[in-house]
Amino acid sequence: MSRKVQIEVDEDLYDMLRIIALKKRLSLEETIKEALENYIELENRRIRGEVKKDSIWKMMGKGTLDQDASQDEAWGLAEWLENELE
Repeated sequence: MSRKVQIEVDEDLYDMLRIIALKKRLSLEETIKEALENYIELENRRIRGEVKKDSIWKMMGKGTLDQDASQDEAWGLAEWLENELE
């Protein structure tokens, strides 16, 4: 499924888009789609790289959990809160 999007750009950007389109022998629409796809791919890689560097992923798998932990009434509670309930 595709969606139509309208945007307003300044004259300098429009002129550069037209030059690129003419040079590549593409329509203005194809040129803008290509530019957007390239930008999205670049941002996607950057964001995924930032997520992989997030320290939360270094903690994954570091803890231990009893096999029947989910059946315990206090399962998932912070230790200090569990002590308060006792």
